[in-house]
Amino acid sequence: MGLIGMVLFSVFTYYEISNARIFVLKSFEQTVLLETNFITHWFEDNINRVRILSQLPAVRRGDMNSFLLRVELFAQHSPHVTGTTFANVQGKTLDGEDVAEREYFQRAKRGEEYIGDVVQGRHSKQWVVVFSAPVFNDKAEFVGVVISAVKVDALVRAIEGFHLGNTGETYLISESGMRIGSSR
Repeated sequence: MGLIGMVLFSVFTYYEISNARIFVLKSFEQTVLLETNFITHWFEDNINRVRILSQLPAVRRGDMNSFLLRVELFAQHSPHVTGTTFANVQGKTLDGEDVAEREYFQRAKRGEEYIGDVVQGRHSKQWVVVFSAPVFNDKAEFVGVVISAVKVDALVRAIEGFHLGNTGETYLISESGMRIGSSR
């Protein structure tokens, strides 16, 4: 009788542990899916903003005053954008910086949009991602690139908000292994 009781207790315990493990795995999968969707949406929103700027008729015509007005409007509604600029066909930005050798400029010359890696800004020391989109005139000639640096602090805060149970922690790590933001 005692042996039967132990066998039944063991079977019950095994199934309870299995069910708990399945629940934890499903919760983890849902958290990862939410994080993935959030990150994807964040990147899509930012590249769309740059794409819109690059396709404005005034920008395509080279009207930098109109471009700067649009950038100012975008900045009012996008506090996470640290800067947006335009580089001409020679790779000179509006403030005179030469970006002709940068990957985003080289890709723009080939007609490609660009989303960079998470890097620490040279001057601001904030974690940013660079987004860019090429600009073509009405004759489909390359005339420059719109470049925008976007802080990842909002993304980091959102990612850090995702956690599993009391001990599960989520955070972003750069390619070099540095933690971006702080852990919960």
